[in-house]
Parts: sequence; C-alpha cells; structure tokens
Amino acid sequence: LLPDRWRLQREGRWVHVALSERRSNPTTQGFKIHVSVTPECAERALTTVVPRCLESGVEFKIIGDRTLHFELNS
Repeated sequence: LLPDRWRLQREGRWVHVALSERRSNPTTQGFKIHVSVTPECAERALTTVVPRCLESGVEFKIIGDRTLHFELNS
C-alpha cells in the first residue's frame, strides 16, 4: 500500500508510517484520528484508510500485528 517516498518504522507495539523526506520524529504528537476495528475487518479498514492518509500526506501509526491488536481490543 505504500509508495516509495513513505517509510515504516517499528517502535514497540506500533508501526509508524511517515514521509521519507520529513525529518520529524515519528513519535511527535499532534492531533489524533482514532480508527477502531475488530480483527475481522482490520485489513478492510487498512485498505480504506491508508490510501486516504497517503493522498493527504498524513503520517500515522498502526498496531504492529494481529496478536497485539487482539490484546488491545480484549
């Protein structure tokens, strides 16, 4: 889903997605838009939300894997 100019950085339970040319720290806080999904619809949510973030140049983070997702939503 990510074009070449975007990078992934794993930090603990999170995977940060940021523009390569930005020099900002991926953990810099700003406002948040929270998208909460069940494990069953997580992939659908990613294919819906990620392209819109990329089109708008919005950096974001996602939970790192299915096990962590289950733990956070349990």
